[in-house]
Amino acid sequence: MKLLEWIKSLFKKDDVKYLGTAYDNRYVSKSRYYSDPDGLIGYLRQNCANMTSGEITESIEKLPESRKIEAVELAQKYLTPYDLSDIAINGLDQDGKIEALDKFQNRLDLEDIYKIFDNITPDKRMYTLKKCVDRFESLALAELIDKYIPLYERLDALTLYHDRLDDQGKALIIKALDPDRKIIALKEYGKALNRTDLNEIICNTEEEKVFSVLSVVYNDITSSQIEEIITLYIPEEQKLAALYMCCNRLNSSEISDIIKFAIPENQKEEALVSLQNRLRSNNIGEIFQFYIKSAKALKKLEGNLDKEDLEFFNKNN
Repeated sequence: MKLLEWIKSLFKKDDVKYLGTAYDNRYVSKSRYYSDPDGLIGYLRQNCANMTSGEITESIEKLPESRKIEAVELAQKYLTPYDLSDIAINGLDQDGKIEALDKFQNRLDLEDIYKIFDNITPDKRMYTLKKCVDRFESLALAELIDKYIPLYERLDALTLYHDRLDDQGKALIIKALDPDRKIIALKEYGKALNRTDLNEIICNTEEEKVFSVLSVVYNDITSSQIEEIITLYIPEEQKLAALYMCCNRLNSSEISDIIKFAIPENQKEEALVSLQNRLRSNNIGEIFQFYIKSAKALKKLEGNLDKEDLEFFNKNN
């Protein structure tokens, strides 16, 4: 019976009052500073080592915006990564977010940084990037620029951070530029890019500007890529000019195919006559026989035709 009474005595209110009172005293001591930012900062400075991360976060939420970063800075080593990122993403105004990136970027993962950029207005993102650029490797930096920096500032970002970007990163940024900025970027960095990236950059350009972009880098891509671009991506009225520009990079068969399948009908004769010295005689004969058949053109081509073909054409024209 005495044992039962002793066990019951353990659960009497007076026996647990001390723990509750100690917690309440700490809460009251902290809460009395909620309307006094200096007092609350001082309280955190003295007590944050003995507070939980959640309690620190709750205290920071009570501070005005102008003092929150100060509080985070003095208590950051006692904040969990989760609470620190939550404060940076959800608990600060725009200026506070930018300052948080500047001061605490190494404790934030990339996903947290992207979420912060989601909440920065476009006109402030370039400035924000300058605060945290050291946090990024090449590809991550290129992806951030591609996703968050406004189009009109991406060339500036490429110019500013080109030495931090590898060729793949540069290509990712250039692909999304408007044609005029692509041309500027390719003149500066085009020779460092691989042929696959250059081809994608050209082919993902507005049709009326493909010729202009091609003119910058046609010496740095393959002849088969040039043939495909002229055939499929250059506007009809610019195909002949593009062929003339690139003819020294093309072999006889490629020039022949472009004349046959890409050059407008009313320009085929001009193209054949003009480029006959770049073509083998069999290619000249094939184009003439199936696409032109003009006595006037035959006269201009006779010096580059096989004797047998010339005799056949003279007999049939």
